[in-house]
Amino acid sequence: MHPSQRPCPKNAGIHWKLRANGDCGLALVICLIVLALFTLIGLSLAVNAGTEMRIGDNFEALVQSRQAALAGLHHAAELLRGPDFDDLLAGPDGTYDHASAYLAYARRHRYRNPLDWPAAAEVDVVDPGAWVSGLPDDGLIHSGYCNGAAGTVLIPLQGAACSLLPVPGGNVRAVSRYFVKVSDNNGEASELAADPSDNPFLDGDGVVVVRSLGIAGTIGGVVGLRERRNSVTVYEGRYRRRQTFDLDAAVTLCARDVSPSGPAMFEGREFHIHGGSAEPGIGVLDPGRGDGIEPWRQVTSYVGAEQEEQIQGAGLVPSVVDLTSSAHAHPDKRFLLDGLYLADFVSRTVPRAADSVFAGDLDWPGTGTPDLGAYDPALPCNAAAQRPRVTLVKGSLAVSGEISGAGILVVQGGLHVTGRLAFSGLILVVGTGDLALKGAGTEIRGAVFVAGVPALGGTASHEEARFSIGGGAQVVFDRNAVRMAVRLLPVTQEGFREITSTTDP
Repeated sequence: MHPSQRPCPKNAGIHWKLRANGDCGLALVICLIVLALFTLIGLSLAVNAGTEMRIGDNFEALVQSRQAALAGLHHAAELLRGPDFDDLLAGPDGTYDHASAYLAYARRHRYRNPLDWPAAAEVDVVDPGAWVSGLPDDGLIHSGYCNGAAGTVLIPLQGAACSLLPVPGGNVRAVSRYFVKVSDNNGEASELAADPSDNPFLDGDGVVVVRSLGIAGTIGGVVGLRERRNSVTVYEGRYRRRQTFDLDAAVTLCARDVSPSGPAMFEGREFHIHGGSAEPGIGVLDPGRGDGIEPWRQVTSYVGAEQEEQIQGAGLVPSVVDLTSSAHAHPDKRFLLDGLYLADFVSRTVPRAADSVFAGDLDWPGTGTPDLGAYDPALPCNAAAQRPRVTLVKGSLAVSGEISGAGILVVQGGLHVTGRLAFSGLILVVGTGDLALKGAGTEIRGAVFVAGVPALGGTASHEEARFSIGGGAQVVFDRNAVRMAVRLLPVTQEGFREITSTTDP
């Protein structure tokens, strides 16, 4: 029989069907495995995308919070000019809690934070009112408590918002915010020397600590039992108000050699220099001590017997004192003997603080002269009516008319007054070091400083200082006016660090 004619086995179709069903089951398993793999890959990509988004958002918020904290620190440093540190420590209402428990808390480092760490992490960047409500105003920067009136707060308890420019038609929204607080440097030797009670609301050494807390909104989450909405950065700056120009005499002459600015140093008997009960009339600083020249003796030699009564102070007649040793012993005032410091002060520090800067030689006849500020000694230093200003003249200045002012007047060339100058504060003639006060009715209440410091080839040294007074001019030492003027100068930053919740004791 031909093979093609052989009969098929009865179960041949059944075997074929079984093979087909087995192949289909394997394919289904493979499809399920592949589907599961793609599902896992998709989930992994989704998780990674979410993680990357959180990482990116957290990094952006961290940068924004750091920039906000830096902005707050720089803002505070500028606002420290003017107010008294004790006023800032007590806050705009001029009072603080005297309870021993609160004073003990105020001595801790954590007190320096404008907000505690958990609150900073969850505060609403746009509207933080609910989180700061009820906090004391101690340490807020303000204009100063005066005669029962609270000071004007300059950086509020709610902080200052940093805004992002809107899209066309949109609203400006706050993306970050900074909070600032001023506190004392309690426990340090210099502070305890002047404040043995270690009162955290009294400044003893002219040093304060400023903390700026910056926050920026990020993707929310729950950490423990608290909600975390923000990235938080805290920067701390340490600032000193230098007492370099808190002078100790009505007239201070700083030079290796002192001579008259004209025919005579003291003309007639109509002038008057008075240092008060504690300070001398004329103080002399000798940066070249040991060179055989004694400037204070030079000044004394120009005083006639009939002129001795015109120079008084500290119970001396004539009141001319060598202050070199006391200046050397003071950590800030010794800079008066450093010619490089004085040259840098005039060329860098004063322009930063100046309200007005004039280049070249000037003559002020009394009409059309600039606003030099105003100061009423009968009012508190921080009264609203006080308007002290810092004025810099990069040249010589002749005053031939009637002019009044207050604050700090710095002249790099010579200052010759033949008119009537009424000024409260500090007059600094640093550079040429040539001062002549010969105008009838001229009255300077505060202090005068004269130093010959020519800058030559990047170096500076004390040379000759020239000084003359007569014609009815008066220089009367006034400690309040001097310190009012000193507070107009920028503070010195002595330290900077970042604070974290784990490193804050």
